[in-house]
Amino acid sequence: MLLMIETILLESGIDCDIDRVHVDWSPAKLIEHAISHHEGYLTSTGSLSVSTGAFTGRSPENRYIVDAGAAEKNVNWNSPTNKPIDDKTYKRVRKNVTRYMS
Repeated sequence: MLLMIETILLESGIDCDIDRVHVDWSPAKLIEHAISHHEGYLTSTGSLSVSTGAFTGRSPENRYIVDAGAAEKNVNWNSPTNKPIDDKTYKRVRKNVTRYMS
């Protein structure tokens, strides 16, 4: 399973230490990991609480699509949720994301 995940990550341009990838952990192990890394704490009722920072939840208005090729004809550009970005911007964002994830 890890080999498949590592292959997918590498094909996506993400070169990470596969030992840092957590696969199929139990809820108890995930909670223990979060607490030991100061990413959350147990509440008085026993549930895990974490701070998500200033940006919480999903932002459906922030959907960007590269305005090229098939997208040009198949995307409803009149929708407020579909925002075009150029290929150069996409590549810059992708580079930053893969660098962060690696």
